[in-house]
Amino acid sequence: MGLLRAILETIKRLLGLGQDAPVLALSSSRAGERHDAEADADASDDDDDDDDNDDVDDDDVDDDDDDSEADDDAPDTSLTSANEAVEDAWGDLQAVIARFEAEAIELGGIAPDDPADFWARENAIAQAERAGASTDAAARASGFDDAAHWYRVRAYLEATWSRRVEHDGVVEICFADGFERARARARAPSESSDARE
Repeated sequence: MGLLRAILETIKRLLGLGQDAPVLALSSSRAGERHDAEADADASDDDDDDDDNDDVDDDDVDDDDDDSEADDDAPDTSLTSANEAVEDAWGDLQAVIARFEAEAIELGGIAPDDPADFWARENAIAQAERAGASTDAAARASGFDDAAHWYRVRAYLEATWSRRVEHDGVVEICFADGFERARARARAPSESSDARE
């Protein structure tokens, strides 16, 4: 999810949404975890039990755990919150795609349906940067107007190759398999050449 967060942050910067815009915490909630506010509320409830029930006999309090079956059927609020955050992020990605397509941004010659083309440019820019070139110079050498143009194209293409998936009630956003395979193929030659240097 860290990659998705980076994509969303880049997109927000490009769209002029400043740091004041709410940041989605996609990886902070996981199934089975409770949010700290929930834990704090539970702790304060435990502390207040004695104070609120001073006029009740301890014999009248039912300490049996008869509610366990009802608790098992209750929805997992942390999972629901995490899924809602992912759904919000998915909606943001779809809005970004629509906006970029409405603006008809020039993709610097990258075929949007060919992830290998994208990853070849990504690697070329990264290699140029490792060799000491600025991102601006590397982007221009790869057919973009400047670094900002490259970042916009990259954000758009990463968004279009993202997919919303659901497994066992957990909603996630990940890259399409073809995009991931193209990344692995593109990195293999560059990793072996980096090892030789």
